Amino acid sequence: MAFNDESSFDVIVLGTGLTESITAAALSKAGFKVAHLDDQPHYGGPQASLSLDELVEWANKRGYTVKSRDGNNPIPYSRQYSVSLAPCLIPSIGPLISALIASGVAKYGGFKLLERVAVIGADGEFKSVPGSKEDIFKDSSIRLIDKRRLMKFLAFCMSDGSISDSLELQGKEDQPFLHFLQTTFSLNDEMASAVAYALAFCSSPSDSTLPALLRLQHYLRSSGRYGPSPFLVGHYGSLGEIAQGFCRTAAVSGAVYILGRDLTSMSLVSVQDNNSSSTSHRKYGVSIADFPDTLEADLIITSNLAVVSRLMPRADTIAYPPSRTTTIVRCIAVIDVPLDPSALFKKPSDGDGDNGEEKEVSESIDTVVLVFPPSSLASGQSNSAATVLMTGEGSMSAPTGKSIVYISLPLIDVQPEPSAEDSLQPYLSAVLSKLTLNSSPVQPILEVYYKDVSHSPITLSETTEAETILVSPPLETHPFPVLADEAAKNSERLFWDAVKVLRRRENAEVEQVIDFWPPLEEPED
Repeated sequence: MAFNDESSFDVIVLGTGLTESITAAALSKAGFKVAHLDDQPHYGGPQASLSLDELVEWANKRGYTVKSRDGNNPIPYSRQYSVSLAPCLIPSIGPLISALIASGVAKYGGFKLLERVAVIGADGEFKSVPGSKEDIFKDSSIRLIDKRRLMKFLAFCMSDGSISDSLELQGKEDQPFLHFLQTTFSLNDEMASAVAYALAFCSSPSDSTLPALLRLQHYLRSSGRYGPSPFLVGHYGSLGEIAQGFCRTAAVSGAVYILGRDLTSMSLVSVQDNNSSSTSHRKYGVSIADFPDTLEADLIITSNLAVVSRLMPRADTIAYPPSRTTTIVRCIAVIDVPLDPSALFKKPSDGDGDNGEEKEVSESIDTVVLVFPPSSLASGQSNSAATVLMTGEGSMSAPTGKSIVYISLPLIDVQPEPSAEDSLQPYLSAVLSKLTLNSSPVQPILEVYYKDVSHSPITLSETTEAETILVSPPLETHPFPVLADEAAKNSERLFWDAVKVLRRRENAEVEQVIDFWPPLEEPED
């Protein structure tokens, strides 16, 4: 492709969140000239991976609650931590994994298999949740009749036909999932709760049946690809590291990166055409702080519509329908003990001659999810489930002997909304009460509490030819397994919308774009 000069681009992408980073990499690999900007000094945007010092700075800048055990003293070994601002689970089969493989970005990162999902019971103990027929068969704490019912339900979820067309579901699509499990498959309350909140990752008792079933079917089919769990956790803070991998791929294909500089102005500028001295066309001019040149591009892709609207109120932007939002309260706690499975939870006997008594978990595990169903804590929320992700050295997120605890809780039908700290302290205390340090209670090295917003999925409108600023769709950030794949799906839509806009230049090379990811080059012998 021909360009005017080094400051002229096909596309300027604003923000290095996962959606924007995947889009930038795809456009760059397709042959477009891309400039990728972010006013933050790190990659990943709202999904960034930060050291502890960076996390404290990020939280203080936004007025979030920060509690440090050592007061204002520097946190030791801060740079050995990679804390995710968007903790998530990555299904082993799905859009993100497909993008990682097809783009070649998978070679830049590593992943840890989620080792266990457990749910807290009425006795206050965490119990591992069986996720396969083999797990159910070995679990002697489940009555035989309940095993049969649960196996029948899992077989229903894994059937070859469309679950939406099944007889069992007809007329019950919008029924609360818990009610569906209890009435259609006769699961008892405890088992239905474990399936809904720890396998299908429902948020509340009112979650509808069809979406929950589709999620659960997806997760069950993801099991076995890389191991017994359907989920992966990325190394070094997961999504922030993955976003940086896509940025690296974009840079290899020629994309230009400028981080840590504010956008100061945006305007439409007339640019002389290469092949004519008398004709010109209009491009966007973007100026950034402490940078001498104005960057020019035919198309802007942005993660922040507010910035564009402030700098250029009359810009032609893609319009998204309003989405339903849910407030999510989050906690990030860093503790100086490793995950101790024998203290945290027990697993039922496998029935090998021990009278079905429970035995402690002795194997070494590092990365687990703990689920608190609604009303499972007297001081917790009654309308929503809290989900806890604990990880440490195994995911390259913390130094030896340390762990990171992420807690996520949607606030549903709660008025007035309590603070994030008030909402999540009971759950953090319940987890820490299972752990000890030299026979003493564990006190976190660092706690950060804040509120986030999760957007329900939206149906994107068709892009019109007048639109030359594309805005990344808002993401559903809760529950843990949805964020990564939502970002990957949105990035593919943005890519094709961008190609549609750029084709108006009647460039023959643009017409040849037929794949989201071109075939990878074979390595040389």
